[in-house]
Amino acid sequence: NPPAMVSISTSVTSSNNPIIVAQGRGQASANIVPTSANNGNIYTCIASNLLGTVRGTTKLNVLYPPTGLLLSPSNAILTLRENSTSRVNCTVQDRGNPPANATWMLNNQVISVGTNSVQLQLTDVQYSSATREYICQAKNQFNSISQSFALVVQTYPKIISFPNTITTTENQNINLTCSAVAFPLPNVIISSQGNNGPILNSQGISTSSLILQPSPSDNGKTLMCQASNVIGTASRATQLTVLYRPLFAGVLGNGPTLVVANPNYDITLPCVAMGNPSNLTYSWIRVAPDGASMPSNTTQFANGTLLIRDASISYDGIYSCIATNTIGNRSRNIAVRIT
Repeated sequence: NPPAMVSISTSVTSSNNPIIVAQGRGQASANIVPTSANNGNIYTCIASNLLGTVRGTTKLNVLYPPTGLLLSPSNAILTLRENSTSRVNCTVQDRGNPPANATWMLNNQVISVGTNSVQLQLTDVQYSSATREYICQAKNQFNSISQSFALVVQTYPKIISFPNTITTTENQNINLTCSAVAFPLPNVIISSQGNNGPILNSQGISTSSLILQPSPSDNGKTLMCQASNVIGTASRATQLTVLYRPLFAGVLGNGPTLVVANPNYDITLPCVAMGNPSNLTYSWIRVAPDGASMPSNTTQFANGTLLIRDASISYDGIYSCIATNTIGNRSRNIAVRIT
């Protein structure tokens, strides 16, 4: 007595001067609508009259949700190459009250926790067909905020199906397929080597197929499978082995089919063939005139050569060389005329 003058004041951090928010004689009251910015404010009540001053303080504790969650890098989709390493930082600008922790999660499982910042370490990443969404979350009793990204892992092509060798018989159809896996999906090419470089035989996505009907000239040919995407290229070669009946060369293959000789002279008829398998056997027969037999004074050598000694006019006719291997045989005729 006399009644005291009462005031309520608070301090702003940017100023040392208190701000009076309410005052009155005998009592003072202030209606405060708190925001997160008011959290921790100190309010002072001062009562003064002619005889003295008394004061009391209180601290305002404002409960509010966390805000401002940032990822760095901020990609919604993070694309990495397989076996690579990367880091993603998650920062909470305001943790709220009570303070929320920054937490990395995958498939609803916590994998890393920090305070206002947490780092996700991605090491030796591998491809997965399942969607991998990494979520950074900050949560208290009032709210939860989150940011996420999807991880996409690109992989090098890998050929999973292509034969190391191919063995087939001439003119027999074979289905050749090459398959590869990768992400992004690889472009698969089967090619063969031509005189002027590779020849494109077949092309497809992830799988390429072609039907071959190889001829003897294809024996020993190299076929190549190549799978490629934006990450790289994988290749595998196979060698084609074609088994075929004997083919004639030399006199019976490319030379004349008529041999003219004088009586009483020896005649040599070579028979040169090639085949695969290469172990050939040879035989000669006389096919004309009809019913004629081989001359008695002939010798057949292992290399296919036929020697007719002391030829006479009766030896006129057509002689046939037959070359044989395990695949089959071919024959070639040559006419002999004695004049």
